[in-house]
Amino acid sequence: MLTIPVVRSLQPLHLTDPGRVKRVRGVAYGTKVSPQIINRVVDAARGILTNYIPDVWIYTDVHSAKEGSAGYALSFVAESTNGCLISAEATASPGLSPEDVGRAAASQLLEEILQGGVVDSAHQPLAMLLMTFGQQDVSRLRTGSLSVPAISLLRNLRVFLGVKFQMWSQADDNSTLLACRGVGFSNASKGAM
Repeated sequence: MLTIPVVRSLQPLHLTDPGRVKRVRGVAYGTKVSPQIINRVVDAARGILTNYIPDVWIYTDVHSAKEGSAGYALSFVAESTNGCLISAEATASPGLSPEDVGRAAASQLLEEILQGGVVDSAHQPLAMLLMTFGQQDVSRLRTGSLSVPAISLLRNLRVFLGVKFQMWSQADDNSTLLACRGVGFSNASKGAM
């Protein structure tokens, strides 16, 4: 059960050191497919990832439903020594073998790690939004190359809230350091702490 506490305001975000990847966890899942197909996906992905890190666990989940369509996918989360989580996912599509799906998910995870950020490209907009609505203090975030949704959000935040992000390109790992001052949004329905 997920429980999220109600807070009055968001603390400034300071995520600049991604650390080193210490473990990779994954789930290969499918509906209306043979368990052997899921095992082929896992073997292909594990064959790539174990070349880089020994602590790789990929769980399998096959469900046989009476309704719906058949399909399978593989999701990964890499955890760093600093607690940063980087995710990647690949789904089956026509013309792709199970091995192709496993290799695609592993390659996408390695690409996200190579970019050097503390969040993956899919979660960049969420982190930037939390930085924007934080207290009126400077928040810092290191990301890989900015995704298209992140760039679009940066433009909208500037237009609608007047928040301007400072950006520095890091030459050592090709990452981007972002900084902004929050707007100081607070939850009026939550009493003072």
